[in-house]
Amino acid sequence: MTPEGLTRFHTIFLTARYVPSIALAKNFGVSAEIVGDLKLAPQPLDTEDLAVGSSGLASRRDVSIAEPKDSMKWVSVPTRRNSISIGSASPTSPNLGEHVPATPASATVWLPKNRQYLREIADAYFNRLNFHRPVFIRSQFEQKLALLYDGQLLPHDPGFVCSVYLVLALGTLSELNHLAHERENNSSAPTTSGPPGALMPPDWPGHEEIFARALAVKPELRVTVSSLQALILLHWYLYTERQGRTLWRLVGSMVRLAIELGLHHDPTPPPSSAIHDPNSPAPPPTPQFSDDEVQLRIRLWSIVVLHDRGTSILLGRPLAIAPSDSNTPRPVRGKGGDISEHFVLSAPIAEIQADIINSLYIPTTQSADTIMRHAKRIIMSMVEFRRQLPEAYKWFFSGTESWPTEKRSKLVQDISEDQGLTLLKIGITRILLLRALFSSNAMPYAYRFRALVDGKSSS
Repeated sequence: MTPEGLTRFHTIFLTARYVPSIALAKNFGVSAEIVGDLKLAPQPLDTEDLAVGSSGLASRRDVSIAEPKDSMKWVSVPTRRNSISIGSASPTSPNLGEHVPATPASATVWLPKNRQYLREIADAYFNRLNFHRPVFIRSQFEQKLALLYDGQLLPHDPGFVCSVYLVLALGTLSELNHLAHERENNSSAPTTSGPPGALMPPDWPGHEEIFARALAVKPELRVTVSSLQALILLHWYLYTERQGRTLWRLVGSMVRLAIELGLHHDPTPPPSSAIHDPNSPAPPPTPQFSDDEVQLRIRLWSIVVLHDRGTSILLGRPLAIAPSDSNTPRPVRGKGGDISEHFVLSAPIAEIQADIINSLYIPTTQSADTIMRHAKRIIMSMVEFRRQLPEAYKWFFSGTESWPTEKRSKLVQDISEDQGLTLLKIGITRILLLRALFSSNAMPYAYRFRALVDGKSSS
């Protein structure tokens, strides 16, 4: 994607529901076959609100599905339901929080029968999607999924089951787009006019059917890390359905669940000297979380914060959680490189976005001088962030004025996915800062006009 395309993304992103599918495919680099059947005209508001209630969709997509439409594509796996604790203050159970064991019952989970192709779809998800939004540690996901397939009678975990369906739905969409691009770019391949699903094996279910099974499990989600993972993946999938402000409410649910799980607290253990006397004969306390759990909690919290800042700044609404409400550290790339550079760099950008929201998108009246002080501080933060970017980024901002056209063209052609996504996020943040300045009635006309000009030149 060219720098011009990157800086135009915000306009496309905010108005995509009115853009014809061919233009959408061209601007986003997605195959036209994938978006050809999207209904991009304005839709009635709040008819499909997955963030409120458990079974309230007008389409009835979230009604429990007993069996798949084509059982030849699926295999049933039994799981056992755990006993649950119910807090009650009824006359028969006067003590709040009294444990009332539920009657153990089995639950049936339907999984795609083509396990070999499932591995390819999982590869597509983890290599192309989870790399930039690390919702899962791959080894843990695959180990638990293998136990399900192998017939181990596991406790029923609705969050994980819902996540499996969403991983497969997202992976299927990604693979469909990849296969469609390959067919379009391969001149020797025969041209076919069938639906996008024809690119997949005949015994593989469509992403809509997989997603429908995820919706059937959603009402069972509990206060667990796996349920938070499912909500994050659900939010991701809903972007393909253009759910609009429903996503705002879903992000609020994600933030509340993450806080209830304690993800806003630093999970890293303190130094042993700070919690244990070396002269004491007692053994040192066991860390609360394993190394993998620590990394997962840090990453999930960062994802939740990114969604909170992103939806708040796009809609001009307050944050669900303030920066001072958490001491969880930023994610870092490990030696294995299992997360992208873009994901790591997104954390400081989210802090700048939070500053924009808290300073400029507020209902209280501010003077022009106060607004300008906020704007200058935010701009300095953006400049400092750009200064701390890896060396390869510096040429995207300045220093290429004297370069020949061929060298500048090669810079654009060689841009990496990480670089493109990071530059895109910086550009969106800058545009939304300018939008706040332009929209402020307290600002003099000259300043508002300058913000409009700067925004237009970035489009």
